[in-house]
Amino acid sequence: MSLNYRDLIIPKGKYPFGVADSVIPGSDGAGVVVEVGEQVTRFQPGDKVVTLFNQGHLGGSLDQKTIQTGLGGVVHGTLREYGSFNENGLVAMPEGLSFIEAATLSCAGLTAWNALYGLETKALKAGDWVLTQGTGGVSIFALQVGIPWRNSCLAV
Repeated sequence: MSLNYRDLIIPKGKYPFGVADSVIPGSDGAGVVVEVGEQVTRFQPGDKVVTLFNQGHLGGSLDQKTIQTGLGGVVHGTLREYGSFNENGLVAMPEGLSFIEAATLSCAGLTAWNALYGLETKALKAGDWVLTQGTGGVSIFALQVGIPWRNSCLAV
C-alpha cells in the first residue's frame, strides 16, 4: 500500500468526492491473489495484482456512478491484510516491479499518466515542453513517464 494526499484529506473532511463512514482507508495496493471465486476467469491463486483506484471504472471518462466506487472513500480500501475485490477491480502487476513500486501506480501513477497522455488532454508529442512543479508522487511520476520527452523541466 502507498499513501497519497487523498488519504490525508479524507479524514479531514476535505475530499470533494464520495466518502462513507467507517470505510477502511487506502486507494493503492498490490498483492497476491490468495483465492478466487468459481466465476473468476482473469486471475488465479498466486497471480500478482494491483488495485484499480475506482473499482467500477473500466475505461473512458469517469461518470457519477463510477466516481462513487473509489477505494478508501466509498468502498473499503487497501489498508488491510486481506481484501475481496471484483476481478475487474484488479490488473496484473507489471513484471519487474516490486510490490512497493507497483502499489504506487493506482493513484499517483495514473494521475500523472492521465495528465500527460489521458483522455481529457491533448497527448504529448516529441518536442512538447512540460513544466512539472513539486516533489510529490504525481510530479515524480510525471517526470518518470515523461522521460522520453527530452524537453521536460522540473521546478521546485
